[in-house]
Amino acid sequence: MSARVAMGAVLACLLTVSLIGCGGSGGGGVPAVIEDPDAGPSVLPDDGNALTVEQVIFRVYWAERSADGMGTSAVAPSSALSFKLSLLNAADDLSDYNFTANRHSDPACYTETYTLPGRVRAIETWLFCKFFALPDGQGPMVGRAMARVQIHEDGTGLDAVTTEGLINSVTVLANQSLLVDERKTLAITARNAEGAVLALPPTPGSVFWNVVSGQNCIRFDGAAAIGVEPGMPEVTATVDGVVSPPREVQVILQEPLRPEIHVNKIAVGVPLNAQQDVIVRATDEEGMPDSWSVTPFPTTGGSNAYASWRKVGTGPSAVLRIEAKSQTGAFPITVVSRSGVQKVVKVTVYNRRILRCGSAANPNANPLESPDLEIAF
Repeated sequence: MSARVAMGAVLACLLTVSLIGCGGSGGGGVPAVIEDPDAGPSVLPDDGNALTVEQVIFRVYWAERSADGMGTSAVAPSSALSFKLSLLNAADDLSDYNFTANRHSDPACYTETYTLPGRVRAIETWLFCKFFALPDGQGPMVGRAMARVQIHEDGTGLDAVTTEGLINSVTVLANQSLLVDERKTLAITARNAEGAVLALPPTPGSVFWNVVSGQNCIRFDGAAAIGVEPGMPEVTATVDGVVSPPREVQVILQEPLRPEIHVNKIAVGVPLNAQQDVIVRATDEEGMPDSWSVTPFPTTGGSNAYASWRKVGTGPSAVLRIEAKSQTGAFPITVVSRSGVQKVVKVTVYNRRILRCGSAANPNANPLESPDLEIAF
């Protein structure tokens, strides 16, 4: 024998659910719960001979994912993306009957009718419905409902139950900032009544934002903040009807990046027939490493008579190696990046001169090198 039993005309109609906001205070009356849902109620008397029925209907009203999503006619907290339904000892084999379903991605409200697969026993039992912040019954539990129900053969007997919202407090994290025109998800912390953190995903509709002051500085597109003008606007976050205290967020105007060349020496002295290294780092207009080269050396006294150069290594900090040749003198080297930025390095090539500081007995002691000319850096 089989019958169609309606297990909910909307967890808002056959199974009417009103939500308690702000951590269980205000809004929806006293839950029809007489025992701790986490501890579990005692098993109701059952001789195991109850009739089983097919295609039990469980209808859920998903509230709009908005700041007032904990309204008294709603079933699911607006932060919920899935639920797990459990009917104690109601499966055909006398085990618990379990069912899991996900919310649609659209944040608008809608009613979903679920046809429970398999057979359900027409008995007096306990109904549990737990709501989770992630799909497939994953993530933190953000709401729960529990009631003692009688499933009749004609499908009646599901009385109203109350969903308890578990989010007790919401805080916008301090010291957050974003740039003008930057799109960014601001961080919050949600806690339950015991103070445990509930890690809510930044999905559309999980958190709703309000600009308390500085409306010209920041705006929100769904869950994302967008910087408009520099300033310190104040914002609040709302999750399942629980509103955070106002928090300042800094909006910063960042100067645009410009191509640059950095060198570790702007002047260098090189003895004849020796070499010196200059570290060069070039960046483009996006701050990324840029290629660079050197303009031709002066040709007085022959091509590259003063010195030659070569690049040593690769990457953002390559080396410009200057090798002095046959002629002394001072001349500039111009480093040019691919982006057109120039940096001048003054090079002086000089002769070495040995100063003798020894005594008559040891005339070769303590030789010191000295250039023929004074070099000012």
